[in-house]
Amino acid sequence: MGLKLMKINVFAESMRNSAEILKPFGVYLFEILRDDKEYLITDRIITPSFVTICAVQIALIDVMSHLNIKPDGIVGHSTGEIASAYADGCLTAKEALICAFHKGQAMEKANLPEGRTAAVDPKPRSKRWISTSYVENEWNRPECKEAGSEYFVNNMISSVYFNNAIKKIPRDAVIIEIGPHFLLLSILKRTIGSDASYIGLMKKNEKDNLQFFMNSLGR
Repeated sequence: MGLKLMKINVFAESMRNSAEILKPFGVYLFEILRDDKEYLITDRIITPSFVTICAVQIALIDVMSHLNIKPDGIVGHSTGEIASAYADGCLTAKEALICAFHKGQAMEKANLPEGRTAAVDPKPRSKRWISTSYVENEWNRPECKEAGSEYFVNNMISSVYFNNAIKKIPRDAVIIEIGPHFLLLSILKRTIGSDASYIGLMKKNEKDNLQFFMNSLGR
């Protein structure tokens, strides 16, 4: 997952940076990526999957930024809200990865390590980031307006209001899925309709994700 895209300099640099950030936590990113079986989300192996997906999302966002492709709107599904925070400039790459790490640890152990927090300097969310961790009538609550620890704890323990959020997407939008699997296509099409353009940057089980990525950018 993601190794083919290492031929893209910006992507590779971002992934190497993420790997260095994760080393002190005992997570070796490239060992996970080179595992042919990959890490699946199970009740025992959650953290490697979360941090790997987060690192890939950060790298894809970095490539988009390098190409001056900037979103008018941002929506994240579940753990994807961490990548949303990075895309919105609310979290640094380090903060996003630590947040993903602790979320995985919390789900594995049912508690966060005492005294640890991922988003230590909460920043205001911009209007382009549509929350899926709170229902719309809660968007003006202080803890929803900022991408801080409270926001991401709520993200972990609450329902995902994804369908409500994507109803805010214009019917003729160009929608780019930032992730390694292109899994949300059917949900998006069912809700938004066929007038929108749907672009995935990577696809699960794709033989050549570099070619898939290039073809997607050319659309």
